[in-house]
Amino acid sequence: DNDAQVRRRACAAVAACMSPEHYTVVTAVEKLGHLVVQDENAGVRLEAVRAIAVIGAPADIPRLETALSSELNREIREEINRAIAKLQAKNG
Repeated sequence: DNDAQVRRRACAAVAACMSPEHYTVVTAVEKLGHLVVQDENAGVRLEAVRAIAVIGAPADIPRLETALSSELNREIREEINRAIAKLQAKNG
């Protein structure tokens, strides 16, 4: 959507409504990962990171590490680090 508010709310809705076991979670995380890296709106990137933290799996950590290498916003960088830690905890 062209409206950043709609994209941000969609990310939050995915996190709230999608189970990590859902058969389409891999596709959802891919799309969220795209938003994390390429969306121009910081609020959208932040919500996308939060959604990945909720529905993602340890296999998604490299996607977040890639985003971390290019993200300049301190708040989003901190959220990415929290998401990585949360996904690592799912591993063990």
